[in-house]
Amino acid sequence: MIIAMFIRMGGTYQSFSVSGHAMPPERDSEFDLICSAVSSATFLTCNTLTDYIGGCLIQQQEKNELVLSVEDDSETIQSVIRAFHDHMREMAKQYPGNIQIIGG
Repeated sequence: MIIAMFIRMGGTYQSFSVSGHAMPPERDSEFDLICSAVSSATFLTCNTLTDYIGGCLIQQQEKNELVLSVEDDSETIQSVIRAFHDHMREMAKQYPGNIQIIGG
């Protein structure tokens, strides 16, 4: 299961993490597509926040896990994370049992 965890304090996103892998009992290409979609959305969000907007830092990046922390709570950063959170919620609705959203 893919787990996306969003940490907020006082309504402001402080960090998020994405970890895990969608994997059925018998491997199926649909589950690879779910992982690819989540990875693509996660990397696009992280690259946007760290390389183009700034004010965020990747704290950890390992196989099947990425943690990003917010160092500047600008409205632009908050909007990008909110959009990512909404996107992940929609994917979780589309693929129940494969993606879990915690917090936010």
